[in-house]
Amino acid sequence: MIRLLVFLLLLLPLPVLALSSDRGQPINIESDRLDIDEASGISTYQGNVHYTQGTIVLNADVMVVHSRDGQLQKFEAIGDPADYMQDMDNGEKLKAESKSMEYFADSEKLILSDNVHIVKGENVFTGNTIEYSSKDEIVSARKAETGEERVKVIIQPRKQPDEPAKTGK
Repeated sequence: MIRLLVFLLLLLPLPVLALSSDRGQPINIESDRLDIDEASGISTYQGNVHYTQGTIVLNADVMVVHSRDGQLQKFEAIGDPADYMQDMDNGEKLKAESKSMEYFADSEKLILSDNVHIVKGENVFTGNTIEYSSKDEIVSARKAETGEERVKVIIQPRKQPDEPAKTGK
C-alpha cells in the first residue's frame, strides 16, 4: 500500500511551465482506469484522464508515468488531442494541445508532438513538434519530416503604456 501511495505522489507538475504557486498545491487525478506496475515503475491512467494541480489542468486519453527508485523519470500524455492549461506568473494564460506530450525529468525537457497548438497570452505557436528545455531555456520547433505544414508563430506587438495626459496652456 505504501508503494502505491509513492507512485501516486510521483506525479509532479510539469515544472517547465508551472506557476510558482502551483508546485506546492496537491495533485488530483481522475481516470476510468489505473494500472500500476511496481516492478517496472510504470503507472498508466486510462480513459478520460483529468489531472489538476493549482491552476494546471491536463486532460488526456492516456497518461503514463515512468519512475525509478521513487523518482520521476518520464511523463507522457496522449490524446486526440491532449490539452494543457495554466495561469502564468505574469497573469497570462497558457494553453497547449497536441496528440502527444512528453516530459523528461532529468533533462527538464518537454516535447509536444503531432499537431501542436500553443497559445500564450495573445501569441500563437503551431507546428508538428515543439521542444522546450527549461534547463537551457531553448525552444525548438519543426514541421513533420513528411508533411507540408510549416512552423507558424504569431507574436502580438507589446502594448505601449498609456502616455500621461497632456495639459494644454
